Amino acid sequence: MKEILHRLPMRFKFALVLVLPLIALGWFAASGAIARQAAVNELSRMQALTALAQQAGGWVHQVQRERGMTAGFLGSQGKVFGDRLRQQRSDTDAAAEAFFQQRDQLDATLLTSTISSQLAAVEQQWQQNQSLRDQVDLLSVATPEALGHYTGLNPALFMRPT
Repeated sequence: MKEILHRLPMRFKFALVLVLPLIALGWFAASGAIARQAAVNELSRMQALTALAQQAGGWVHQVQRERGMTAGFLGSQGKVFGDRLRQQRSDTDAAAEAFFQQRDQLDATLLTSTISSQLAAVEQQWQQNQSLRDQVDLLSVATPEALGHYTGLNPALFMRPT
């Protein structure tokens, strides 16, 4: 073996000495690039979910306002808060629409199955809202039941990314 190495031209010996460090350098460069790409992907996911959370926060605020006005409307047997409640419903609907638009802009690959199911639950609960509003307008729903609907919607909007 020693004799074979002595017969090799100097350029081959030089190449042999450089091959292992170059392979190691390539490995470290590739693994570093992969790690940075994973970080970029996670940051993109968090940015998208943060934007959605901002819309959810605005919606929760409007839902809480509608909840309070609904309580006042039902408590007064429809004598007060009628006009303000109608306006608040419009504001709540606008906040819900902004949330759903933000959700629709999300890249589905950024969502875990847990978040996707939470979003579906929020939408399902929101679809029951018009029926509740109709019952409130007719004063045919108990105040605790009406308020429970709004109270139940809020935790659904506080999604926890996993």
